[in-house]
Amino acid sequence: MRPLAPLAAVFLVFRPCAAFAWSVHGHEIVALIAQDKLEKESPRTLAAVQNLLAVGLDPSQSAPSMAQVAPCADQIRLGYPVNCAGIHLQGDKSTEDWHFINIPITDAQPAVDKYCKGACVVAQVQGEFATLRDPAASPQAKQLALIYMIHFVGDMHQPLHCAYGIWPDKKTHQPGNDYGGNEEEGKFLGAPLSLHSVWDHLIEPSDLLDPRQTAQALGSGGSGSADDVLSGQAALESFQIARANIYPKFNGGHGSPFGDPGQDDAYQQQEQQVAFDRLELAGARLAALLERALGPQPPAVMAARASKGR
Repeated sequence: MRPLAPLAAVFLVFRPCAAFAWSVHGHEIVALIAQDKLEKESPRTLAAVQNLLAVGLDPSQSAPSMAQVAPCADQIRLGYPVNCAGIHLQGDKSTEDWHFINIPITDAQPAVDKYCKGACVVAQVQGEFATLRDPAASPQAKQLALIYMIHFVGDMHQPLHCAYGIWPDKKTHQPGNDYGGNEEEGKFLGAPLSLHSVWDHLIEPSDLLDPRQTAQALGSGGSGSADDVLSGQAALESFQIARANIYPKFNGGHGSPFGDPGQDDAYQQQEQQVAFDRLELAGARLAALLERALGPQPPAVMAARASKGR
C-alpha cells in the first residue's frame, strides 16, 4: 500500500446524507481495487464479470464497470426504479436488511448465526455467491447477484454495518439500538453528522475526490480470502473494530469525540487509516470471491446480451 498521508491531510468536505456505507466513493474504491487485482491476476474472471454486466444491453453499448454499478444496491433499497449505469433495475425496499448484520457491542463473543436470522449482509453475500455458481440461474439473475455482491462485500467491511451501540431513546430515555451509530448525533468539522455518517465519509477527503486516486494509492497487491467473506469472519472483524475502537472513543468523550476542530482533525487522520485498511481488504476479498464464483467457468453469457428487461 502506498503512503496516504497526502490524502488524509486534505480538508474533508461533508454533506448530510442517508446512512449508506462508505458513501458512493467508498463502494467505488472497493470495486476499483478488485477490478485492478483481477486484471492483473485473473483476466479470465474479469472477462466473465464484464460479460455479466453487459447482459441485457444493446450490443452497441459498452458494459458498465464494476465501480459504476458498485453503489446501485443503495439506490435499489429506496424502492424506486434504478438506472444502474445503463442497467435498468426495479427498486425494492425489502432489501434494506441485506446491507448489515445487527450485533450489539455488549456481546463479547458474537457469532454470525446468532444474529443473522435469514436477512443480513452475510447471508446475502452467500446467496449471491450461490446464484453466480448456479448453472441453472439466468444471465439476468447472475447479473443482479453480481451487482449486489460488489456492494455487499463493501458493506460488510464498514464497522458500523456490523455492530450497534446502546443509545438512550430521546422520548423514553430507555436504552436501545442506536442503529449502527445512526442515532448518535453530533457535529464533525462543523457539519451535523451522526457517528455512522462520519464513518461513511472518513474515506473521502473531499466529495470531489477521484476514487481511482485513492484506489491506486491503496493498491491491489494485497491478499484476501473468499472464505473470510462467506463465513462472516469479515463481518466479525468489523464488529470488533466498532466494539474496541469506534464506540469507546465516542462514548469515552461524553457522547462524542467531535466538536472541537483540532480534535476532529486528529480523529479524522487517525481513523481514516482504519477505514482505508478496510477498503483495501474488501477489494482484495471481493476479487477472491469473484475468482471463486466465476473463474473456473467460461464466460458463456455473451449470447444473452440481446436479452432485454429484468
